[in-house]
Amino acid sequence: MLNQNSTIPLYEQVKEAIKLKIEQKEWKENTRVPSETELMKIYEVSRVTVRNALALLVDEGYLIEKCYGASSGGRKPMLYNLNKNLSLVLTVKVTVKGLVIGVLNLSGEIIYHKEVIKKICNSTCLSESLSAEITEMRRLKPEIEHKITAVGYSIPGVLEYSRNRILYSAALYIEDFDLKDLTDRVMGRELDIYLFKDTDALVLNEYYESGRNERNMLYLYCDSGVGMSVMNRGKLLRIEGCGLEIGHTTIDIHGESCKCSSVGCVGTLLGEAPAAERLAELKGGQKQDVSGIGYREMIKMTEGGDPDARKVLYEQMELLEIVIVNVVNLFNPGTVIVGGPLAKDRKAIEWLENGVKQKALKPFTKKLNFQKAGQDENAALFGMANYILDRDFFKTLSV
Repeated sequence: MLNQNSTIPLYEQVKEAIKLKIEQKEWKENTRVPSETELMKIYEVSRVTVRNALALLVDEGYLIEKCYGASSGGRKPMLYNLNKNLSLVLTVKVTVKGLVIGVLNLSGEIIYHKEVIKKICNSTCLSESLSAEITEMRRLKPEIEHKITAVGYSIPGVLEYSRNRILYSAALYIEDFDLKDLTDRVMGRELDIYLFKDTDALVLNEYYESGRNERNMLYLYCDSGVGMSVMNRGKLLRIEGCGLEIGHTTIDIHGESCKCSSVGCVGTLLGEAPAAERLAELKGGQKQDVSGIGYREMIKMTEGGDPDARKVLYEQMELLEIVIVNVVNLFNPGTVIVGGPLAKDRKAIEWLENGVKQKALKPFTKKLNFQKAGQDENAALFGMANYILDRDFFKTLSV
């Protein structure tokens, strides 16, 4: 309630009370705020006090004037909406194949989007691509640049969250790279930076899509490699310098050398590159015949009756099943969410679920649920933006 005896003017108190409701998400973005008359009743103040408070909120960007309302006599009251573009988040998904860049507003709408197909193979490639694309975004959208309050990066690899550095990414061939320094230089000002392991951004999207109801999740994604993230009791498992690098756990001590310098890693057997090599082997070692072929192409080949492609996909599913069994036995999740081309339909998910429940520890499988990951190509952007807005703007973060 307002303090009538305070030295702070009543209109300032009303303004701060309304700001608090906006920041705590009691009032939804882009919806009509209570009318002047309704606010007068809520705060027990005069119309002049309400109008002064609303004018300040418009000046500060929290509200936008919508239209004039009906009047029973005298001056028509102005109606206001919350400004969904008050604060924006720049999100960048970094993969081996390139970048996906998105700017999202408070409603989670993407107001700028660009996909850049340019291989990221070292720190120089990443620095040059990020510099060029952020500079291009600033040039094309100068009206949104000053509203960007934070930047999120989705990265495959081991991250140092406190210093915003990529400690090590085997996929990108990057070690000890400072994203904070690069971002501030390119944006021309200091911003809050958030780093997310690639699958962390995806599991966050699943969490928000579930209405925050799925609180114990294991998320696995398999395409060019295999990655995983864990959410326990509604909190994302983020450990400084720990990447939960399931792709670099050993599955065959006599296996192939891995680019991480170990041998027999999961990633040497499970993923699109080892699958393509296996397909080439089955077809007589003609690697040129399968160059550039990934899971999606193999699925099409299988649908066309290719027995070699069918065999490779079956072997890959068996490997994925083994990985899930191992992780279920470690974390005992309530729900397993599988993403990537191998989890293309409900039939594939059911096959994995049946196999895992036969092989994993029985106490961990009694209530274990399996789900197919959402298919939105911008899922990582949405996951990052929701997390950052919860933490920075709405201050309702529970993960």
